[in-house]
Amino acid sequence: MSRRRSLAAAALFLGALLASDPARADELRVVPSISAKGEYNNNLFFSERQRVDSFVATVTPGMEVTSRTERTEAGVSAYVPVLRYTGEGDLDAVDQLYQGNLGHRVSPELRLSAGAGFRSQSRPDRYIEETGLAVANRSHRQNGTATAEFTVSEKTTGNLSYAYEKIDFRNAAASESTTHAVTAVAVHDLGRRFPGTKARAVLGASWNLFEQSKVSNYSAAVGVERAVHELWSVVADLGVRYTRSEFDVVGLTEGDVGWTANVSARYKGEKTGGSLTLYHDVAAAPGRGGATERSAAVLDLRTRSTWELTGFLSTGYYRNRSDAGQFSAQAIDERTVRLRPGVRYDATKNIFIEAAYQYTRLTNGAADSAASQNLVYMMATLRYPLYE
Repeated sequence: MSRRRSLAAAALFLGALLASDPARADELRVVPSISAKGEYNNNLFFSERQRVDSFVATVTPGMEVTSRTERTEAGVSAYVPVLRYTGEGDLDAVDQLYQGNLGHRVSPELRLSAGAGFRSQSRPDRYIEETGLAVANRSHRQNGTATAEFTVSEKTTGNLSYAYEKIDFRNAAASESTTHAVTAVAVHDLGRRFPGTKARAVLGASWNLFEQSKVSNYSAAVGVERAVHELWSVVADLGVRYTRSEFDVVGLTEGDVGWTANVSARYKGEKTGGSLTLYHDVAAAPGRGGATERSAAVLDLRTRSTWELTGFLSTGYYRNRSDAGQFSAQAIDERTVRLRPGVRYDATKNIFIEAAYQYTRLTNGAADSAASQNLVYMMATLRYPLYE
């Protein structure tokens, strides 16, 4: 998708929402924003020997529009980060991030929702927090989702969802990928015997298509949702998977059996909050031309000392692994550790300043190499609600 086409699509979404009759909406919010970020990065491309450092200035104008009625919710966001590098002018870029969502309650028993997005991004660290992988080449990323949530009985609910994602890279050396995924979830309240506890059953299937291979993954899991008390909640799913990999070049087909885990614990207090996420499954590896067995542990904490001042900590460990001919043609063995402590100052409801230090270390077992990156930044953001 060209820049002109993506900008036109974003403008169309925004125009449709802005043109809606505010009198029909219970809530209509239009919030433009702008942020300015200055950072120093001592290893832009996570290189072990040929380090490239730079001061980076990023200015990001943005817009969020949401509309809500008794039965329908709609929203769209558009952000256009403009990046400028000192001493590395060829890296200067204009990124684009657009997302739209629509949800409608058809009846008390059925709610339908859908979303679509487009991202054109250039930062090598843009996939780190999601996958643990660094990707140097600019990528165009398209995604779409569709979900049906339904009530079966007073104690039983379920949902069926479909997700689509396509990643194209500007450099032909980085493999493209397309993913289709279907997930079905059933949740049953265990009632008086186990108050605040719900049982879960999850079935999933995904098809990851690469230029020279296809990786199909099928999984089944059982789990539990529990509200420990009003501040703590836990969702945990554990299961098994079967993965089938087909490689066009060598005409090889491989089957693999393993386990899956998806655990999320959240705490939300008046001044302190946080979350812990544990993940283990087979997933696409952006820019690697195949899939990996990914294990991840991510911890986010925040604490507010005053109304204006909040400290935060974000840290994560990621392991991406695949033998040659297992989930990818080439062997993948990468470990990533990241740590980001920082502080945020809210001058007003719509103006805040954030400063943080970030450390990231990438270890590539297949290439027997390791690289680290140190980054410090300060960012100021202004939001100006026009209508809410």
